[in-house]
Amino acid sequence: MTYVGHSEGNTQMFIGSSVAPDYFESKIELFVALAPVVRLDNTKSKAFLALSQIIDPIRKMIKMFRIHDMTPRWGVKSNVMGIVCKLAPHFCVALEEGFFDWNSEIDNASRYPDFETHSPSGSGWRNFVHYGQIIKAKQFQRYDYGSVDENQKKYNSDTPPKYDLSAIKLKMALLSGDVDHISDQTDVAWLKDESQSGLKKDYVIFEKEYHYGHNSYLMSSKMDYV
Repeated sequence: MTYVGHSEGNTQMFIGSSVAPDYFESKIELFVALAPVVRLDNTKSKAFLALSQIIDPIRKMIKMFRIHDMTPRWGVKSNVMGIVCKLAPHFCVALEEGFFDWNSEIDNASRYPDFETHSPSGSGWRNFVHYGQIIKAKQFQRYDYGSVDENQKKYNSDTPPKYDLSAIKLKMALLSGDVDHISDQTDVAWLKDESQSGLKKDYVIFEKEYHYGHNSYLMSSKMDYV
């Protein structure tokens, strides 16, 4: 089976295949990573950067109000947004400002109705906090439970350990973008460098950088990476 992931879908696969390498090797023949997100030291996303600065207040607020799903699937909202984006695509482009990059030379605004019809699709609160922690810690590490006692219970360590990318046994293709504001070129270069990330070069059977932003894989009318 071939697994094709985009953005967070790659984060999940890098985590899973490093924690349980034998299992994923038995299930996946090829891992295709579109806009891989691992370390986020150099992300230019204003939303992600702001998130990394307010992790603790967000965690307390979420626990207080018991908000478990940060981006629930709203059928009516998604259908309405699909219609709005069809009528005024550039309005939807403006809504994404600060979250995702947009490049009118590459991306096709007419694809926004399809994008918004299926977005959002749900995400647990710890997912948001975890990304903020990764940015703040400047390393690809496990979730920090916020206390030494909790981390000791989970990891037998005061601090969350780093994911061991050297344990991954999957053949993979890494496709990145030169104008990606989230999966920055420098962070992708770190991932590709075996001496830094530990990701074994022998398993990377294809890698290429396109003139793409983060969501160009969803928005581009060219689709020249297929």
